Amino acid sequence: MKKKLGLIVIMVMILAGCNKRDILSVEGNVVDDSFTMITKLENGRTVYSEFSENYYIDDDGNKIDLKEALENNYISMDEIIKNMEWLDSMNDGGSALYKAKGNSLNGTNELYLASCNSLEGNGGIKDIFIGNDETIIDNCVKNEG
Repeated sequence: MKKKLGLIVIMVMILAGCNKRDILSVEGNVVDDSFTMITKLENGRTVYSEFSENYYIDDDGNKIDLKEALENNYISMDEIIKNMEWLDSMNDGGSALYKAKGNSLNGTNELYLASCNSLEGNGGIKDIFIGNDETIIDNCVKNEG
């Protein structure tokens, strides 16, 4: 009986892990390597993107403007991040870099998200950046110079 219960628990855990899907989508081109503010979250964090169009994809496959989805609580940034693949962390207080699994932009680029959580000595940046390469995590630390 214990073996059957253990097997069921393992199967549920495996299936739950397989339910990740891309729920963040972008269209259009990168806007001259600069970031545009999407929205300011209730917790004070600001979400920025390099892309001209940013969407949340709901369970039915409908694309909803990301600003609208966040402001109307259709989705949270935490939920979006949970559906992404963790890549790396910075030694700045807790900033992390994520990648959308299987989300291809213009056939060649990937979609990345940097969730900043740097300490005051490193700039104290708590914002979120969406971009097309791993270097977006560099926005999490204040540049001196």
